[in-house]
Amino acid sequence: SQTDLRNEASEWLYSNLPRGSSVVIDKYGPYLSSEHHQVAYVASIFEKDLQAYRDASVDYLVVNQMNYMLILNAAPDPRTSETRQLQLSRASQIVTELPLEKEFTGPAVFANGMRVHVYRLE
Repeated sequence: SQTDLRNEASEWLYSNLPRGSSVVIDKYGPYLSSEHHQVAYVASIFEKDLQAYRDASVDYLVVNQMNYMLILNAAPDPRTSETRQLQLSRASQIVTELPLEKEFTGPAVFANGMRVHVYRLE
């Protein structure tokens, strides 16, 4: 049976993020128990800008590349184009301003090639 890279990411997050860390995880991202971390799951990391995460004292963002690809490849729609542009801008801000703590690449249950990125807020 095919392995899912989110299992590897879950184990890494549990073992490597300091206990008590505040972690926001994208939809379809890896699971992290809230036993030792403050965990929030969101529909999309890109719904907020970096300052909002900093203001909320978030330590790590766990980004599922699939969410980014869905935004990037969305069919043009004048009703949502402003939101789409804002989300793409926020994605670019995360990638350019935050240090990449860890990258996981491999198969997931619903996709052969998937990436999960862990970014540390400073």
